Amino acid sequence: MKANISQLSGFMFPSIVGTWTAFAGFMVYSAVAQGTEITDQMISVLGILGGPALLIVNKVLESWSATTMARLEMQREEQRHCHHMAQGGMNDDEE
Repeated sequence: MKANISQLSGFMFPSIVGTWTAFAGFMVYSAVAQGTEITDQMISVLGILGGPALLIVNKVLESWSATTMARLEMQREEQRHCHHMAQGGMNDDEE
């Protein structure tokens, strides 16, 4: 079950964020390059897609931050251990 959810999110998340980004880019391009007026319907669609896209991007950044912090903590622990051993310290097992 967990693998199915992972596969679904792996397909849906990039689709939603990509669609939102493409539509926002299209709106900016059409307004600037072609002089098209942005309608209320376009803004509504952008808002409807933007809500889930923002949540997805936020979740991905939180996950990345947690992974990075865990990796940094492991490196700090290894450094403390190496520094302790370089100072001639003994492991708790050897005392």
